[in-house]
Amino acid sequence: MLRHFEHQITLPGDVDPESVTASLDSGVLAVRLAKARSSQPRHIEISGPSARQSGRTIDDASGPG
Repeated sequence: MLRHFEHQITLPGDVDPESVTASLDSGVLAVRLAKARSSQPRHIEISGPSARQSGRTIDDASGPG
């Protein structure tokens, strides 16, 4: 007998819908989601004379925008 199950949840943050995968093995559902590129952490170098002396950088987790 085939049964139907549906469950919806709201995910925090942005998810790249093209990278979502799901598998069902022995009754265990595994869903893998990747963050959208815009929400990935990025490394920003600070330019200017005083920044070069200290090698300052910013690690920004908020993405562009």
